[in-house]
Order: sequence, then C-alpha cells, then structure tokens
Amino acid sequence: MNRIDKQCKKHDITPHYKTKDGHWRCCKCNTEGVTLHRQQRKLRLLQLFGGTCWLCGYNKSVRALHFHHLDPTQKDFAFSSGVPRNWDKMVKEAKKCILLCSNCHCEVHDGIAVVLPEMARSLLAQLEERLAVNQEVACSKRAERAPKPRPTKITWPPIDELVDRLQVSGYKQLGRELGVSDNAVRKRLHTRQGH
Repeated sequence: MNRIDKQCKKHDITPHYKTKDGHWRCCKCNTEGVTLHRQQRKLRLLQLFGGTCWLCGYNKSVRALHFHHLDPTQKDFAFSSGVPRNWDKMVKEAKKCILLCSNCHCEVHDGIAVVLPEMARSLLAQLEERLAVNQEVACSKRAERAPKPRPTKITWPPIDELVDRLQVSGYKQLGRELGVSDNAVRKRLHTRQGH
C-alpha cells in the first residue's frame, strides 16, 4: 500500500505516502516543500542574474520576471517546465537568456520590443562578470562553511547544584558557563526534575 490517509499536524487528515526509509510523509507537506524549494531556487537565480528586467528595470514581483532565450535554437529546456534540474545546469541555461518582466517578454515575442544583438552581447558580458564575482563569493562561502567539529558531551553538575547556579546567574549565563544553550539547561532541568 503506497498511500493512506493519516493525521498531519498541519493539514489534519490527508493522504500520506511511504518514503524510501519507511516513514510516512504528508502529500500536502511534500508539495509545499517542493514549491518552496523551487521558489527559493528561482529567487537565487534571479538575484544572480540581476533581479531586474533588462529592458525596463522592473523588479517588484519575482513571479513577473522571466528568462528569455536570446537564441531559441540553443534552448535545452524552458524554466517554466517545473522539472527539477541540477543547479549548474540551470545557471548554464540561464546564461543563454536575458531577464525580462512579463510585459517586456510578451512585447519581444510579439515584435513590439527588440533586443538588439549589441545590447544582448553587452548584457551577457555584464552577466559573465557578475557570475565570476558571485562564483568567487560562493567559493569563499563554501570554504567558510567547513564542517564544524561535533560538540563534545558535557559533564552536567548534579541537579541541586544546577538549580543553585541557575538562581545566581540565569539560564543564558549558566548555558555559557557550561558551553551549551540556555534551552539545553531548561531541558536538562525539566527532564531531571520530572523524574
């Protein structure tokens, strides 16, 4: 059985599907997660490519900005297809495009507005410069995001001592002294005092 109706914390009774690891996942939560992921990727791609219409400068709605292929014969895929793509493939495809708002995009396709080849070359040169800078920034951020060492287990003082120290210094200060968060101190007290 691949789908069953189950209780979801967010959506009440909804269809759930079984994941590869054997857990049940709400179909609505999954759809919302995929939609959010795609919106975030589009936003990231738009920011990388300037975030404004290259003809009129429009930048108010992300949904109104489209990638227009300068040479339709070079198009490998359309961004509107909704098919999940590798990030590098998306950037490679977007390099064949200019960013247009929906009005300018329609006007270009209807022949009302024209993207001149010189203008396109200039825009693509600017784009290559921006991508080179963003690539350097992304590489440096990756280097900064080196895996953090896993925290070592701490030796908690006895509960009585913990309560005494808490009355003197408070959760935040006590957490700093022990090398944990204030929430860790709260949880420790809650679980130990409940037993």
